Amino acid sequence: MRNLTIAMALTISSLEGGLAVFLIAVGYLLQVPFAAMYMKYLNRKSAKLVGEV
Repeated sequence: MRNLTIAMALTISSLEGGLAVFLIAVGYLLQVPFAAMYMKYLNRKSAKLVGEV
């Protein structure tokens, strides 16, 4: 699904100059890696809090 959105955004942005659609596709690209990093951060933070108790 993400790849389809990215392909659609690239096509629309190259044909019609749809900047908004291109930015949405870039957001989809960045969402998963940043969510994974955030979850790792939360897991480390919670592990430290449990270890201190």
